[in-house]
Amino acid sequence: MWKISGATLPLIVCLGALFGGGTCYADEIENRSLRGIQKLDLSLTFINVEEELESKVRTDIELRLRQAGLQIGDVEFSSTSSRSRTVLTPKPERPPKLVVNATGPRTCDTSIAVLQSIRLHRDASIILPNVETWSAISPASRLSTTCDQLRSDVSDLISKFLNDWLSVNPKPTDANRAKTDKKLP
Repeated sequence: MWKISGATLPLIVCLGALFGGGTCYADEIENRSLRGIQKLDLSLTFINVEEELESKVRTDIELRLRQAGLQIGDVEFSSTSSRSRTVLTPKPERPPKLVVNATGPRTCDTSIAVLQSIRLHRDASIILPNVETWSAISPASRLSTTCDQLRSDVSDLISKFLNDWLSVNPKPTDANRAKTDKKLP
């Protein structure tokens, strides 16, 4: 058994992806978990990142999410450079949370994840807050002498998230809007 993105799955499920047979079943589940998300809280953690870069990365993230059509709820922020910390209390009724972790500048190490509240299938009265349902990490930690690499890594991960989110939440096209408008009385 292999542990993939917080779920234990048999190895055979992902063999097709290893041999060029398509995407991994775990990826499909992660992408489907993004269906219907219209609003996200943000949790940003920066370790050894200069305040100016933190601000640029935060602005980049918020701009890209808004341009894609996502609403941004509350923002949780933690930083070792500014010693500031804002923490959101996990509650089942909160929107899903996009968590971004970035370490730099010498070692670029970035990851993002979506945390959501889920109900257990066997007992719907049990709600688990902050369960990781989608995640991505930068290819590898690497030495870097520039802050641009950290910013680029975060941008790449946000692009991956938005591509996966858009794959299950396609934006309506003008042709689709026209069909929908015709159906309305």
